[in-house]
Amino acid sequence: MSALLVTTFVYLVIAFGLVIAVIPQWQKAGQEYLEHVFSTTERAEAVNRLLVTGLSLITMSLALFLGGIGSADTATDAVMALFLRLAALLALVGLAYMVNLAAYWYLGRRIAEERAAAGETPTGRA
Repeated sequence: MSALLVTTFVYLVIAFGLVIAVIPQWQKAGQEYLEHVFSTTERAEAVNRLLVTGLSLITMSLALFLGGIGSADTATDAVMALFLRLAALLALVGLAYMVNLAAYWYLGRRIAEERAAAGETPTGRA
């Protein structure tokens, strides 16, 4: 087996492990915030599942895309390619997390504005 094939396999295992490890964090933080934003727990859970699923799919597709980048002639080049892929993936996962936070902020602000326009209090009661 070539060094590039081995490092690509190792990269994909680490990449998917990282995404799977981060998903519960996104879900927990998002759930708490969305329960505060929305008037019902069911709606908060549904929106949270949609956001986490979309974010996970985007992150995993980026991980697969990064897996195909680079070529190596030696074992040293293959290991360097692995490190560069992991660094890029960590940056992309961080960016995806920030996009998730921005989506939560946008939803919260929009709902707060709608409630203020309707004359409701933050708890959803007039």
